[in-house]
Amino acid sequence: MKVLHVTEALGGGVSTAILNYQALTPEMHHCVIARERVGQSTYNFPSELSVTLVPGSLAALLLSAIRMVRRGDFDVLHLHSSLAGLARIIPGHRAGIVYTPHCYAFERTDVGPLARVLYKSVERGLLSIRRQCVVAVSGREAELTTELSNSSTSIVVGNVSPTDHGAYLRASSPRTAEASVERSRVVMVGRIFPQKDPQLFADIAARLSSRFEFVWVGDGEAGLKESLVESGVRVTGWIPAEQVLDEVRASSLYLHTAAWEGAPISAAEAAAVGVSVISRDIKSMVSLGYPVAGNTAESLSMAVTHYFDCLDYRTTVQAKTQYFNRTVDVMSSRTALIDAYAFAIGDSR
Repeated sequence: MKVLHVTEALGGGVSTAILNYQALTPEMHHCVIARERVGQSTYNFPSELSVTLVPGSLAALLLSAIRMVRRGDFDVLHLHSSLAGLARIIPGHRAGIVYTPHCYAFERTDVGPLARVLYKSVERGLLSIRRQCVVAVSGREAELTTELSNSSTSIVVGNVSPTDHGAYLRASSPRTAEASVERSRVVMVGRIFPQKDPQLFADIAARLSSRFEFVWVGDGEAGLKESLVESGVRVTGWIPAEQVLDEVRASSLYLHTAAWEGAPISAAEAAAVGVSVISRDIKSMVSLGYPVAGNTAESLSMAVTHYFDCLDYRTTVQAKTQYFNRTVDVMSSRTALIDAYAFAIGDSR
């Protein structure tokens, strides 16, 4: 089976997810086509996963992808996130369609109600154009798919945590609650843009940077990056995946501040290497079982301080994080992904 992954932005979690899917199904032939953008040079794919970068507009990307599948080179067109998902409106090919929203756009909180209604209407319409399989990254994403179209087929493929060339981090030993405060470093990983709410992370750092070190692994919008730096946060910029994991391993706590989310692989990676996770209280993170601590700089700052100062709370956070880690089942994710691809092919022929 040949799978073409299409994404408008290859950096960050999407590239890790694609690597994840390739690692889960190494017997399949996976290729990637993506829009050429700043920051994509940090992806680290194995040589067997070929990548085509398309300069120019989103339309150029989508048309290039469709030309590839029209030649009959691929059995499955796997579309990642809402913009790439627009390829579903382009006819004239027989490839099976798999769509992974990576968090539906109508979950955004940085736009007004009318924009969210528009996004939801577009998604509802695209789900009805043709038969397709939605690969959801969490139970919540699957529920949202059903709400959009009760005739849609949705299969949950959990985000497992790959390292270099698809090796999984299942052998990492969790840190004890006593040892987890040896390095009083708080880390967050992601693109610096509104979804990840770097301003909230900056506000927390401004309150607590005299006690703890704060690190943001990633890069993005200049104004938000400046706010992080001014609040005492060390911003690494885009760095290779193995260095990202080094930064996470060197930290005591992963603080996830995203305002909306699907199922962040960065948090799963932190859990896999034994780093405790505390998240902003959003529905997707609650559904995944992560420890949450409110939505404000005040409540999250209190949680960070409490984590370092209170052994009982630290033990609870560590236990919840490792419970999530134990629920990540590589073989179940592999079976679900194979089922999704098989369904897409079966309904496209």
